[in-house]
This record gives sequence, C-alpha cells and structure tokens, in this order.
Amino acid sequence: MATRGSDHSLADEGAAAAMRANPLLALTEFRKLAEALTELHDLGAQHRNLVPASVLADLVDDTPRLWLARVEMSALIGNLLR
Repeated sequence: MATRGSDHSLADEGAAAAMRANPLLALTEFRKLAEALTELHDLGAQHRNLVPASVLADLVDDTPRLWLARVEMSALIGNLLR
C-alpha cells in the first residue's frame, strides 16, 4: 500500500464543492473508494476511521481525484500477523 498526502479532503468545502459540481465524477470516484475498501476487507484489513477528513482529494487538475488516507498501521500489522 502506498500513501501520499494532500492539502485537501472531503471535509474541505473546496473538495466537496468540486464533487457536487460534477455528479458523474463524484460517482466514479466514490465507486473507486468502495472498490478499495472491498479489497482492504477481502485482505482482512479494516479502515476503522472512515470520515470525510480521511478521504483525501487532489484538486490540482480540472478532474479531482479521491483516495483513502489514515489507514491505521496497527490494523494492518495486526491483520498481517494473523
């Protein structure tokens, strides 16, 4: 799993507004998030803190992208040791 940071999350009005402005993009990005969560769950990992602030947003381009952040390392390590 790779991580990267961002100055924006869905808790920010700018990111939320970008998603509201383009409903098709919002659905596409949320589908990707749901698929990522499904993969984590299939591996036995859980996010454990899924809130708007843990969904980061890249607002640099005209096409914002979303990704999951704050996946707890303790949860990942615990799942690896099982």
